[in-house]
Amino acid sequence: MMLFGIPHFDKVGHFGMYAIWTLLFFIALKGGPGMTGKRSFWISMLVGALTGAILEFGQYFMAQGRSFELADMVANAVGAAVGAGSGFLVVKGKNREASNL
Repeated sequence: MMLFGIPHFDKVGHFGMYAIWTLLFFIALKGGPGMTGKRSFWISMLVGALTGAILEFGQYFMAQGRSFELADMVANAVGAAVGAGSGFLVVKGKNREASNL
């Protein structure tokens, strides 16, 4: 897809949406009892990447103008990894800051 004259610009949207969604999911997980930062990272990243893959495969079987794109799945997975990683770094930074007080 071309937007603003830039080919594959929709991948930026895929990346951004999955990064934000996975970051929020990470924060929700991390707030749960017994959830470590590492565990929250892996669960949120895997759920984000798998959700993106499942939705892309679902588009393959739809007959309403949607199309399956492997590049969209990659953008979704990279966005999920960046979102989960960002959440992990924020929590790690807050923990380090709290221990210095």
